[in-house]
Amino acid sequence: MTEFLSVSLSSLHFAASGGTQQLLLACNSIWSLDKNALWLTTSVSDFKADNSDIVLNVTAATNPDATPRAAMLTLSIPGVLVKTVNVTQDAGVNPVTGMEPAGTSSIIVYSQGGKAFVKSDTPIRRVVVYDISGKLLKQVKGSGNFIEISGLPKQQALIVKVFLNANDANDVHSREYKLMM
Repeated sequence: MTEFLSVSLSSLHFAASGGTQQLLLACNSIWSLDKNALWLTTSVSDFKADNSDIVLNVTAATNPDATPRAAMLTLSIPGVLVKTVNVTQDAGVNPVTGMEPAGTSSIIVYSQGGKAFVKSDTPIRRVVVYDISGKLLKQVKGSGNFIEISGLPKQQALIVKVFLNANDANDVHSREYKLMM
């Protein structure tokens, strides 16, 4: 039997306030998880008895520092396969000014009534939707702070990548989210 391990995302990004995001894992063997940061915690919220279709919750604590931070999750089938997920988090509140750093944006991604919605306090440049295997499903150009996306497959986990305009038209930031339709 050929062992396999797949991870839905290769990177996660958290706002300074922290939060929880999910990774989808598929594996046909015993796997392990290592993390190199105390500010990250992980838990499994759903899995099948055969160890496939695993939902891994990754939670980042609030970043109290005025600098961004990074960590790495390493998932592996010991001695056989290794997959890494890079985790980044925005800088926390500046202790001098009491303000969030420039470029910190609030983004909400949700589904309702068979549609996906993206809201942001920063103008959205575009939204790209992939299935878990990475196949492009839809790309929508933004023209404001809200996008509605229809025509997506139902009863399926999707990856939604949001591209935001930052300080000017040439400065673009992106974040990825998992969305269950």
